[in-house]
Amino acid sequence: MPENQIQVLNKHKVNIKLTQDYHKINTKLTDKLQSIKN
Repeated sequence: MPENQIQVLNKHKVNIKLTQDYHKINTKLTDKLQSIKN
């Protein structure tokens, strides 16, 4: 496997993790906002 392909895969993994974290945080924030509104 060429070096640059490995780098691309690693970047992809990081992006997936960031996206998952973002969604988790987003969900928490949305829940908080909902509870404040009610």
